[in-house]
Amino acid sequence: MGVRIDAWLFACLPILWFQFFPCPASAEALDNLLQKDKDKRYEYIDWNSVSGLVKVPLFFATNRITTRDPFDSAAGELMFGEKCVVVPLRTSKEPFEKLGWEVQEIDHLSKDDLLQKCRESKEASLTQNQFRKALQKAVASDRDQRVVVFVHGFNNSFEDALNGGAELSYWYKHPVVVFSWPSAKYTSDAKSAYLNAEKLVDDSADAFIKLITEISEVPGITPKNVTIVAHSMGNHILQDLLKKYKTSTEQRQNPFRELVFCSADLDGADFANDVQKFLKFGNKVRIFFNANDGALYLSAIVHHGKPRLGAVGAHIEKIANLPETN
Repeated sequence: MGVRIDAWLFACLPILWFQFFPCPASAEALDNLLQKDKDKRYEYIDWNSVSGLVKVPLFFATNRITTRDPFDSAAGELMFGEKCVVVPLRTSKEPFEKLGWEVQEIDHLSKDDLLQKCRESKEASLTQNQFRKALQKAVASDRDQRVVVFVHGFNNSFEDALNGGAELSYWYKHPVVVFSWPSAKYTSDAKSAYLNAEKLVDDSADAFIKLITEISEVPGITPKNVTIVAHSMGNHILQDLLKKYKTSTEQRQNPFRELVFCSADLDGADFANDVQKFLKFGNKVRIFFNANDGALYLSAIVHHGKPRLGAVGAHIEKIANLPETN
């Protein structure tokens, strides 16, 4: 099976439908729902169309020292857990009821009501063995035996990361594992905050590799079942995984089902030059660009004007015009 890159520019294609989400959402909405700001995440929603709440079950793995501190300053050991996260019901309730997810129909739900509901559920810690068994059960009952792994970006708290993962699960309707690294908080000294976050994300790469290895060793799951969605600075972790993964799997073509680079905070020119090296790691590789991403603008300044992969630059044409390969 061939590998295809879908390179989409938000500013030029504001009403482009997601091809990997079976939902009527714009491409720009993908970036919004993965943002840390809850108000921005839900700003594209027509609240008149919201008919209730859905409790989305999530798994998570984190190397934050604690999930209670919104923004950790150092990386710790990998921990596992699960949580049900509330999201607004914007589509038919039947698919979620078939999945066994709890649906609560509510008239005239406001954004403030939703955000309050989101704070009510608590996460539960799992041992490594409990995580394996719970994920095995979830994937075994999934219609395609798929699992989606989500990596968030800069300036995300633990709660922000889970909310973004819940939105992905809402549209994918597959089990989602959120990897939450200790993302640094944005401060008035933006450059220092960014550089601190960049160090923390690089320090988290080995923990993510451990998670992917853990998932791949769950009975019934192989990398062929795994989709990885990385947003913004979280793409450092995805890129590091691919660089290290290939050292032990050089003979394996397209080990992962799908790789999604969303508003990727990576060097655009370097990625374009090396893109063929990454193609073999995904049956499908999708790259989303955003012409108006403030974090990528800050990153370009920090990196001496070098365009980021997820932003506008000369690298876009080179990547978008790649032929399908076998």
